[in-house]
Amino acid sequence: MVTYEQLFDTLRREKSRDELQELEPAFYTEAKAFLAEKEAAMSGDQHALTVQRARIEYQNIKKILKELYDRRERKIITMAMHKTRTNSAVITTDGLLAEERVLFDKIVTLLQGTRTELFTFFAVEEEPVVTPVPAAPEAVEPEEKHEEESKETAAPEAAPDPTSEQQITVKFLSQVPKFVGKNLEIFGPFEEGMSAELPDSVAQILIKKGRAVSTS
Repeated sequence: MVTYEQLFDTLRREKSRDELQELEPAFYTEAKAFLAEKEAAMSGDQHALTVQRARIEYQNIKKILKELYDRRERKIITMAMHKTRTNSAVITTDGLLAEERVLFDKIVTLLQGTRTELFTFFAVEEEPVVTPVPAAPEAVEPEEKHEEESKETAAPEAAPDPTSEQQITVKFLSQVPKFVGKNLEIFGPFEEGMSAELPDSVAQILIKKGRAVSTS
């Protein structure tokens, strides 16, 4: 059975550590039984001093249990948020009691459902067209050095024109916020119903996501 000292020590450990602390599987059941025992001692045919002591312990036990649950509840909510945002199985749930596992699963389901429902509204912002990182130049072997030096004297090649990509006209089916293209161009923002001429690669992404249609 749970004792007053055990409850106090359990709260102390929960307050001093960031991770959810492991408890006995029947902790809540035993804590309720312990609280009911003190409540019975308050109303029984007991000595006045015994009743007074039981009343004080009863109030203290209630405070300890409330603060303990409040702290564990905050940790459970934080765990559910990390689970939803990272979609990771690495989140450790070993410290959850059966009653708390129900709460954790409900919060995760609610957060995941809401995130899925609203994700389309900011999909373009979360998945911008990213400029690929150029590969590191290969080391020049000694026998190739002369050839490289001769190339340096030649006229430099003209840099590719980022606007040379085929342009197509699209009509926006919904509002699209400002975003950056693969050549660091700034596009947008665009309102629903607007038309714009965009590089083919950018337009295809918007069309694929259902944010625009081609009118070319």
